[in-house]
Amino acid sequence: MKEITRIHLAKVAYDIEVDAKKDIQKYITALERYADDAELLDDIEIRITELLAERGVAAGGVIAKDDVVAVRV
Repeated sequence: MKEITRIHLAKVAYDIEVDAKKDIQKYITALERYADDAELLDDIEIRITELLAERGVAAGGVIAKDDVVAVRV
């Protein structure tokens, strides 16, 4: 069984695999370095939640590593 933790994206709470959390935090940090615009970053997080919903991950659901990979593509 994989270790699970909690994350908030665009004020939506999700459970997430620890490895997946590291990957998504790394991705978001890279975006923050690229675009120093809080409003743009908020919009990106909202889009990430939309992409997760399209993959069947609802609020409170578990984000797996393959979900993070799909979001980044």
